Amino acid sequence: MHTQCPNCDTAFRVKAQHLSAAKGRVKCGRCATVFNAVEQLYESPAGPAPEEDAAYAAPAQAADESGPETPAAPTAEQPAAEQPAAEQAAAEEPVPEILQRPAHARTSPLWGLGALLLAGAAAAQIGWFGRDYWVQIPEGRQALEQVCLQVGCELPPRSAPKQVQVETRSVTSHPELNEALRIRMTYVNRAAFPQPYPLLQITFFRDDVQPAVQRTFRPAEYLDSAPAAEAVLEVGQMVYVELDVEDPGADVTGFQFEFF
Repeated sequence: MHTQCPNCDTAFRVKAQHLSAAKGRVKCGRCATVFNAVEQLYESPAGPAPEEDAAYAAPAQAADESGPETPAAPTAEQPAAEQPAAEQAAAEEPVPEILQRPAHARTSPLWGLGALLLAGAAAAQIGWFGRDYWVQIPEGRQALEQVCLQVGCELPPRSAPKQVQVETRSVTSHPELNEALRIRMTYVNRAAFPQPYPLLQITFFRDDVQPAVQRTFRPAEYLDSAPAAEAVLEVGQMVYVELDVEDPGADVTGFQFEFF
């Protein structure tokens, strides 16, 4: 098989193993042009067909008993002029440079292990700094509980203040103090799990729109006795609240209770 450089028209003798070495890509030995030898293949170059490569030359025929002896093949000591013209042309025929495929870089298994360790550390940091969020949702809490079983930590109880519901409420003038109000209310934990005692925020409004006074009370301030640090509001537990506050003024027309 032969191929031809599209730049300088130099013809080359190629073999199948040459073409498969780099998917047919070769470099011209004369002008250094890189081209696809498969696309430039042809059966024989213009002019006399060149002989096969020396590695594929047919063996010399045995001499006939009655005929003349076959001349011996030219050796390295013989002058080049004594070699057959076809073989001399084949020897002088340029050979293209086969482009080698780039070797794939080998990655050490330690790099993969290091990447996994870094990814795990990053995930752990994200989970730890966002634990206040994850501890409140069932899936995240279950995962954090498994971690705490391994490292010996303890999660805070779940908190859902929006599921604390006001059952009764009233705001009246204080029976004994001037310019004071007495607030009475009861609330209940409607969540499906125990939770900490919530903060209580009371807002007084003017014209039911504009906030006039707002204050937030801790459990120790609105309960008769401060609950223990580990105390929780059980499921369905009802709490009675009685607070005495300063009267915000006669222009107050409404109030609101919220839990946080």
